[in-house]
Amino acid sequence: MGQKKLKELLVLLEGITGAILVVDKHHKITMRNTAFLQFIEEIKGAKFGVIDKGLFDLLPFLDPLMDRISDVFAFHQEVNLERCYNINEKIRHLKTILRFYPDNGSEYVIIQIIDKTEKRLLEEENKRLLEELKSKNALLKRFFKITSHDLRTPLNGVLGFSELLLSKEYGSEKEEYLLQIINSSAGMLVKKIHNLAEWNNTQSGIMKPHYTEINLLMKVSEAIKLYHPVAMQKSINLRSSVSDITIWSDSSMVSHIMDNLLNNAIKFTKDGGEVSFLMEESDSDVTVCVEDNGVGIPSERVKRLFRIGEDYISTPDTNNQKGTGFGLILCKEFIDLLGGKIWVESEEGKGSKFCFSLPKSLQEKK
Repeated sequence: MGQKKLKELLVLLEGITGAILVVDKHHKITMRNTAFLQFIEEIKGAKFGVIDKGLFDLLPFLDPLMDRISDVFAFHQEVNLERCYNINEKIRHLKTILRFYPDNGSEYVIIQIIDKTEKRLLEEENKRLLEELKSKNALLKRFFKITSHDLRTPLNGVLGFSELLLSKEYGSEKEEYLLQIINSSAGMLVKKIHNLAEWNNTQSGIMKPHYTEINLLMKVSEAIKLYHPVAMQKSINLRSSVSDITIWSDSSMVSHIMDNLLNNAIKFTKDGGEVSFLMEESDSDVTVCVEDNGVGIPSERVKRLFRIGEDYISTPDTNNQKGTGFGLILCKEFIDLLGGKIWVESEEGKGSKFCFSLPKSLQEKK
């Protein structure tokens, strides 16, 4: 190659993006640009002279290019390749462009190496963020759907019975009964709003358990007291065989779990039915169950409980109202945070038994 043409080629190589080298038919490096020297130094950790060195002796990880270089010499066609290479125990994504270059009866291949690792990582991160955004957007839509459904039910009770009171058609005894229902509905509404706020906190990662000593018998008693007026409307008997036992857990979360499970049991139990709190104790855990003799859950729906599916609608309750299952989703979120488990045993037409276990102490937390 003449000196003039050599200088022209060197200037050209310096102006091309990426690491550039020229090899002959024996894969010996005959020319390179500065970027290729920097590429070698980065990989080898030291500066190297590369002219007349064998390409695959110098960079053995490029062995997959050997056959493609031979193809370029044979067919004089440009070849573009993109693939990942394991370089110094790190995955690098390299694009290589092979071009045939004849000169005064000699033949060469110009190899351009473009490191696209950072670009690929950025693309993957953007893809991950996009999928996360889509997921959160779907979750947000579901959240608003749940909100509108769950808040409407107790509000109907407040509005409907307050209208009856305003009509002046009932005496004081009936008014007192209706006021109890209004009060209970309002209390449930406040709890549902609080539940939605708490669930939002679990999704954003800011909800953390605050561990204190909790008396389970007291928690069950509080739940029964809150929902007793609702149970009275359907003549449902509320029972408890929970022992006077203390565990270390989050008081607010445990209250939400008890309330949600009891509320569900009452909703799906027919008039004159029964709902019971049961308890089992082991060395490390306590299991609490809420059992009813209500309508039960079809087996195909049991599999979809505890997760916020797009199209999930619960079994109709005794008033033929369908729910979103949000209370159970919230229960699972809290129980997971507390290191416990939740499950259900149910048979359609015979009733359901929702159970959850919690560790007795922080040392037992899974």
